[in-house]
Amino acid sequence: MKLDHTFNQKHNLSGRAFLGQGNQTAPVGQTDVNPWYFEIGPIHVYNYSVADNYVISPSIANSVTIGVNYFNQTFSDAKTGFGSVPTSGFITGATFHNAPNIKISGFEPTGNTPPEGRNDITGHLDDAISWTIGKHQLRLGGEYRQMQVNEFYWRHSVGSFTFDNSYVDPVTGLASPWASDNVDTKTKSLANFLAGYMTKAAQAFGNPERTVYSHAVDFFSQDSYQLTPTFNVNFGLRYDFMQPMHDSKKDLSVFRPGTTPTDIAFQGTDIGNIYDPEFTALSPRVGFSWQPKFSPGTVLRGGGGVFFDMPNANPFLDNRPGNSAPNGLEGNPGGTNPVINATVNGTRIVSGTQIIATPGTSNPCPSSSPCGAFSVAKGFRSPYNVNFSLQLEQSLGGKAQFQLGYVGSQGRKLLSLLNIDQPIANGTATASAGPYGTASYGGNFYSDINQIQSIGTSNYNSLQAIFRTTAWKGVTSQLSYTWGHNLDEVTAYRGALPQNSYYFKGDYGASDFDTRNTVVGYINYGIPAFKGPKLLTSGWALNSAYTFKGGQPITVYTSTDSSGTGEGTQRPNQISNPLAGVSHKLVKPTGGTPYVQWLNTNAYAQPADGTWGTVPRNNVYGPGFEDIDLSVFKNTKFNIHDFPVNAQLRAEMFNVFNHINLASPACTQLCNDYWDGSSDFAGAFGSTSSTIGSGNYSPGIGPGEPFNVQLALKLMF
Repeated sequence: MKLDHTFNQKHNLSGRAFLGQGNQTAPVGQTDVNPWYFEIGPIHVYNYSVADNYVISPSIANSVTIGVNYFNQTFSDAKTGFGSVPTSGFITGATFHNAPNIKISGFEPTGNTPPEGRNDITGHLDDAISWTIGKHQLRLGGEYRQMQVNEFYWRHSVGSFTFDNSYVDPVTGLASPWASDNVDTKTKSLANFLAGYMTKAAQAFGNPERTVYSHAVDFFSQDSYQLTPTFNVNFGLRYDFMQPMHDSKKDLSVFRPGTTPTDIAFQGTDIGNIYDPEFTALSPRVGFSWQPKFSPGTVLRGGGGVFFDMPNANPFLDNRPGNSAPNGLEGNPGGTNPVINATVNGTRIVSGTQIIATPGTSNPCPSSSPCGAFSVAKGFRSPYNVNFSLQLEQSLGGKAQFQLGYVGSQGRKLLSLLNIDQPIANGTATASAGPYGTASYGGNFYSDINQIQSIGTSNYNSLQAIFRTTAWKGVTSQLSYTWGHNLDEVTAYRGALPQNSYYFKGDYGASDFDTRNTVVGYINYGIPAFKGPKLLTSGWALNSAYTFKGGQPITVYTSTDSSGTGEGTQRPNQISNPLAGVSHKLVKPTGGTPYVQWLNTNAYAQPADGTWGTVPRNNVYGPGFEDIDLSVFKNTKFNIHDFPVNAQLRAEMFNVFNHINLASPACTQLCNDYWDGSSDFAGAFGSTSSTIGSGNYSPGIGPGEPFNVQLALKLMF
């Protein structure tokens, strides 16, 4: 809904409101098939804004905007009500009747989505004044924002329980009775579950709900200076202050050694902020545009600038690490109402006994059941990018144009997650305890301690070329080519741990979305009218769009915990080219699902116990993407009582050559990138049996899916 009111030629007021709500159901994992554990998420979104624009004088204008955004969404498994699970002997002590998260290696997990949700309210006030002084076009302004986030992510409250073939009794050092049997690891993992030999378990006890606040203010000034009729310079400066999030209840805490006897410090009581506020976020920008007189139709453009990014609240409150550390600041074992993320390793489940005993308040983290903890580095800083570009544009007559340019970006102080208490791989099957797991801190013993740090970097370089025509003999077209390469240590903004937290730079490599070559374009042809009845012979148009892209990277992991850290981030050794010896052709097994083997399973080997694999992160690329679409339009124009109407009949054909666009085996889609040591080419590792649309949960209708046709009638008036 939008309302506008004009007071006079100099003053107008505009108001807008967007109100939306709905519900969504989707699988959580790439291979989930049981609809009981699909995620449901009802959502409400309301957005309101009022803008006032006032022309003060012929050279000065001012704009003020006030807005509020409201967001509320909850999540859960599609099916709950598993209150009878404890009667079967699987006793967790959870207060919810959601299914526990049981992970049996090689099988679909249960309880993918515990009860959780978020309420987010953001209000802002911004003002900008535009002022023209001779050859200068000035713009000055600022903004104030207040954010309130209520997160109730009971993510670990139902417990996470892992069963695989790496079970070892911590007292006797013995594996399960069938660990050495000559059967596959999937069968051994199932046998361990049935017999109660549990490799690892983690569960949160206590109330993790938190409401946090943050304020932000920024000021900016910029000047577009027309030095000459053919040379323009634009420069400016922006200042940002982004307050670290806080909670009036003083129940946000971080693991910070030396602050309290337990090393758990609360914001507002033990420390002033969860990390030191930053007062130096100054970001200059500069750009230019030049039309040389000696080369008509040529324009040279360039620019660069620094851009700060306010950290998202989710990594601090809902990080979802792959180890036993809590989700965020709400999950630390301290205060009058502690949240205990208790863990146990190598435990045999006993019928009638709670798997992880409810921690006591006097000694919540004993050595037999150490707690996970969460931390933010005291010197954490806001991430920023330095972006720069240089573009050469050349017109070719009045109907065509060519553009060639370089675009680059350097990211610094990017938000990253490390386990600062990661078990230390020491060359043996059992890793040594991390530095904080070797002593008692005020009675507490700690296992995994995840810490947010601002140590990430990224590096992007690209060559970009565009050729376009406009109404040239009825043809309007554009062809774009980009060669680009993006590198970083971590791409995901939450939940991603490096293989070795003590060697973060060892994960530097191609970004998860790195795509080296991309060609996209379109051709539209307005067919001239030909002889015959005008109703049938005019208004025809042919349109085509095309996309060709290289594949994106795959990180190969090993399903066996060679490092002994229990984090599932270890990678195998590479002994040959993983793309050699595979045809990438469709295989149709008798009675089985057709698949394409993308990676050679024999290209890898298991690292020695207590060591890290040699495979670099994202060192091999998955399937590319090819798509050509075609459409035929027929426009018929007529009047209804002098009111013009255009009836457009559309026949749209997608993927006209029916090219098979495969989903990637990487965990960005199918998660078939865990090598299990098998040399069976028909196994799941390195294979893909889905199209890219199915891998993105939109089978049959997404871009690049099998050839299909859509007919439509569109009325425009």
